[in-house]
Amino acid sequence: MKSEIALEIPSVNSLDTFVDEFDAISFFKEPEGKYSFSIMKMYETPKDYELFDMGHKFFIMLHDGDETCDITEAILSDPVYMIKHYVKANYEGIIIKKSSRGKILLDKLMNRFTE
Repeated sequence: MKSEIALEIPSVNSLDTFVDEFDAISFFKEPEGKYSFSIMKMYETPKDYELFDMGHKFFIMLHDGDETCDITEAILSDPVYMIKHYVKANYEGIIIKKSSRGKILLDKLMNRFTE
């Protein structure tokens, strides 16, 4: 059974989307230096999202080209705006809506980075 779908996005300028239309957005550099973006939506929408007046709470995993990955949580009213700034600052990573399924996805990603 599939748990998520992904849609490739050609550039940061075409990334504009509404927060309710995705569960995660990844942004990684290709070998030639340009960024690849994917919007992910889970087939079974988690029921335990953390939603506040200011917006959803997200897991944010960032990588700046060295061997470290930083993970934090934040309430973001406009995650696409934040991603555009992370790209300008030369970061790679993923922003995932905080939920039990989002935590599973984050853990799988961290296992891949720490192997």
